[in-house]
Amino acid sequence: MGVGEIYIKLVTGFPDDPKVRALARFGAPDSGLARDLYVQMCLHCKQHLTDGFVSAEQLGLLVYPLD
Repeated sequence: MGVGEIYIKLVTGFPDDPKVRALARFGAPDSGLARDLYVQMCLHCKQHLTDGFVSAEQLGLLVYPLD
């Protein structure tokens, strides 16, 4: 594995999962962003070995990456 490469299992039916599709119903225009945020959070947890924990500060950086 190359430096900085992270592998996570993501099933091919991920976008069709009822919970993910619910994002589109309840998150309306930002549903795609919410789905992308989930993937970013998974990558963060895998990279930093946080066992699924994302701090509020890190979450803010993932949601609002620009200065």
